Formats: sequence, C-alpha cells, structure tokens
Amino acid sequence: TWFDADRHVCLGRRKLPGGQWQVIRFKDHRFQSNDSHNTAVVGVCEADGTIHMAFDHHASRLNYRISQPGVAHRPGEVRWDSALFTKVMHTLGSVEADRKVTYPRFFPAPNGNLMLYYRAVTSGNGHGMIEEYNGARQDWTPGLGRFIARDMGTYSAGGARSQYRCPYLNSIGYAGNRLHVSWIWRDRFKKTDVRNQHDLCYAYSDDHGRSWRNSAGKIIGRTGQRFIHLNSPGLVVVPIPVHSGLSNQNTHCAYPDGSVHVMMLQRRPGQKRNTYHHHWRTNDGTWKSEPLSFSGSRPKLLGTADRSLFLLYEDRDQLR
Repeated sequence: TWFDADRHVCLGRRKLPGGQWQVIRFKDHRFQSNDSHNTAVVGVCEADGTIHMAFDHHASRLNYRISQPGVAHRPGEVRWDSALFTKVMHTLGSVEADRKVTYPRFFPAPNGNLMLYYRAVTSGNGHGMIEEYNGARQDWTPGLGRFIARDMGTYSAGGARSQYRCPYLNSIGYAGNRLHVSWIWRDRFKKTDVRNQHDLCYAYSDDHGRSWRNSAGKIIGRTGQRFIHLNSPGLVVVPIPVHSGLSNQNTHCAYPDGSVHVMMLQRRPGQKRNTYHHHWRTNDGTWKSEPLSFSGSRPKLLGTADRSLFLLYEDRDQLR
C-alpha cells in the first residue's frame, strides 16, 4: 500500500510468482501534507480473510477501512476494486480509537486474529496502544487500548525533570505464542527532542496483549487497567542515557524459545560516531550487548530457523 502521485492511497496485489499487479486507487481520501509520518499500512486477518488498512496519521484522527470477509482467502473469486472495502472510518468497528493516532502497525496473531499497535497523543507525550480484531466476531475487541503510559513517573537528566514521555517501538510481534515488544523512551523536558531518548525497554505477553511481564517473568502491566510506565520494575534491560545519539524506531527479531535480538543505532560512551549496537536476550532471560563498527539508516533485522540473522539497512543510497 502507498500514496500515488495524486495523493490517493493505493492497494496492490499480484499472483505469485509472476502475475501482473492489480491496483485499487481509493479516491475518497487525499493525502494533504508532506509529512513522512503519514504512511499507509495494511494487515490481513487469517481467521476471516479480511484486509485492513490504516493511513495518513500524525497525531490525527484514525483513518481506517476494512474489506468484506473472505477477500484475502478467495483472491481469484473477487473483482479487485474499491467496492470490496468500506468507506473511510474513524473508529475500529465498535471500538473508539484515541483522537490522536500516529504510527499504526498491524501484525498477525497465531490464533488467526489481527492485532494493531499505535501511539496515542503525540511525540514525547504519548501512550502505547494495542487493539485486537476478532475474526470469529468480525469486530474489534472492547476493553483493550492503553498498555504503556506516558505520564507515570518523573525522569531527571542534566538538572532537568520530565513528567511526560512516549514509547518509540523497535518492534512488536509474535514468536510462537509469545508476544514481544521492545522500545525506547523519548522524554519531554521543555520540548520533545530526539536527544532526550534513552533506555532499551522490553516486555512480553503470553495472553495476546492482556497482561505484560518483564524479562524476569514478573507481571508489570495489564492492558486497559494497570499500565507499564517509566518505573515499572525490570522494564529497562539495557540502560542508555540521554544524549547518546539513540535513534528511534529501530528493529528486533524474536524466537519461540524466548530469545530476542535488538539492533539499535547509538553512540558508545566517549565516542562521537553513532554505530549499530546488537543487544540480545538469551532464552534464560540474560541480556548481552555488543557495539558494531558500522552504521546506516533505521535497520530491519530478520532471523531464520537455523538462527542466522540478517541485518538490512540503507547506507549512502545503497541497500546493505
């Protein structure tokens, strides 16, 4: 999915391995800004074959549409056009989204449902939100929502104090039946600033995002009720101070045995140059770190069944 030259959101498909692309151009919504935050994302619910789209957000109301059931399961039986989808909606079915949405991302659950993460409110002052589309009921599940809080705890650095922050996720997704999430904080002192980013945080859920545990297995949050926050015990797995050149929205890759690999761009103490840092959790919960000698853009990390890791990134306009 993408925006075309006329600023309409598009959704394309093709039959593998060599089919021609078929493209739907939705003309009922026009992308207005030049803001690179306002991306378009797509997800598929395996349970009922619905295709979900969210698009054009930066601390703005939700833009969402969903296909008819079965469209993803019967591609050869449907005519690929906009009639397969609802009009633009500003709610998740019967679930109200926050009035300020940024960075939505869909990801599949192993039970066939579809999950959605997004940041509520705004930069340096936002919550982490999780929602679930139930394919059997064909609606979003009430009672979820906020699981990471922006306004619980005070962070101090360089004589300044911050009472607000937001999570910037590396990734959120399943490995086997376990849901893993890792992020850094961006605190708001007098203003939001990339230099205010700090600390690698990690949590996991074994009940599809209802309750959350730290790396040692202790429950530190319950979605919609008891929120993960700055001072949640055991939340920080790699302490990283502000002014460490820490970039946001990096990457992680998890395995079903509980091991997790995180790749982030940051500076070593006393160094001027940012390089990638590999932080990883062993299957017994131990965290280790290794700075690497090279750097690039925001990376992607992929893992294979034989435990090979592939790091993809852009450097000087070249894909590495």
